Amino acid sequence: MRILFVVVTFLSFFTLSANIKGRIVDSNTNEEIIGASVYLKNQKTKGTVSGLDGSFLINHKPEEPVTIVIGYIGYKTKEIVTSDASSLVVKLEPDEIAISEVVIIADNGGRTDRSARSIEKTAVSVVNVVSAKAMEISPDMTVGSVISRVSGVTIERNNSGEGQYALLRGMDKRFNYTLVNGVKIPGPDNKNRFVPLDIFPSDLLDRLEVTKALTADMEADGIGGSVNMVMKDAPVKKQFTINLSTGYNTRFFNNDYKSFDYGSSDNKSPNEKYGDGYPVQMKDFSSSPLKVKSQQAMPNLNGGMTWGGRVFNNRLGIMLAGSYSNSVRGNTSDIYDISMNTDGTQSMTNRVFYNNQIRSGAHAKLDYNIAPGHKIVWYNAYMDFRTAQIREAFTEKTETIRMRWNHQTIFNSTLK
Repeated sequence: MRILFVVVTFLSFFTLSANIKGRIVDSNTNEEIIGASVYLKNQKTKGTVSGLDGSFLINHKPEEPVTIVIGYIGYKTKEIVTSDASSLVVKLEPDEIAISEVVIIADNGGRTDRSARSIEKTAVSVVNVVSAKAMEISPDMTVGSVISRVSGVTIERNNSGEGQYALLRGMDKRFNYTLVNGVKIPGPDNKNRFVPLDIFPSDLLDRLEVTKALTADMEADGIGGSVNMVMKDAPVKKQFTINLSTGYNTRFFNNDYKSFDYGSSDNKSPNEKYGDGYPVQMKDFSSSPLKVKSQQAMPNLNGGMTWGGRVFNNRLGIMLAGSYSNSVRGNTSDIYDISMNTDGTQSMTNRVFYNNQIRSGAHAKLDYNIAPGHKIVWYNAYMDFRTAQIREAFTEKTETIRMRWNHQTIFNSTLK
């Protein structure tokens, strides 16, 4: 038993003496390099890493010269040909690369809720941001409906009940202004400069920014705040999306829908067409818009399309988007007269409303990267909003009808 122990110890000593071992240090400072990879060039399965003192050991008996490869991040890879099993001292030289600067580019446009909260956190004033993702999962079709979900915002609604103007922090709409991509736009009204928010489809927005504090860079009419609609921008990767929805108003299951031919309305008066001296006659006015027709209501339709991407080595960005909405609504209301009749009864007027809203929008944005830090952006948008309404009023003795047609358009082109 004692003789066997001596033989085993001798064989182990002989095997260790035949292994390849060494130490890896920095060529400039002679400091040990920890974690450097060491392996045989033709036998990558035979390898190891340097320890805390820079030493390594490969269990291999070099019967002939072998090539050892030593590599580490930040150092030049080195190859050594050796047949000596004794300790090696390998000095690695730093792999120096001259870099003038490192530019990191990231996209944080506010399309997701996470990026929207990040914009709110880093803003210098009180800002609320509604992301495109939040608009997608909500039933809101217009910006006026979207902004009603922002805290501290009150909505002034139109005749059909949709949000039209935003009142920030209780301030009247004349103390707020509306921006598109940070640029102020005029309103379509002939009396006021207010921009109605129900004319903008929410499908065209990347995010909606509501600023509730007056800062030095804002205009004087921004005492209450501002609403900035950031339109969709070209994504880094190609994107194509389509959304489509439909529905039907239950009121028209058992009732007809009444409409009139508003398309035949003349936008110009006879004096505008023929001059001030023209003798105006009844034949100059068409009676087609005054004819009411009853028919089965069509289903409501809402749709949108977006295509975007970058071409020419990502230098030219293109974003095209369109939106269309056609909705039919109806409601009734009763109005009681304050005065009493001679027989002691109270008169009542029953009103029936038929509303049709058609909203469409087109959006095109091009941006070209000329050089780092230099870009040309051309933005174009067209918004079209049409509202047709018929109101029938019934009393015990009379029956009246009113037809209303409203058409608003906004076209905005910005080059910067």
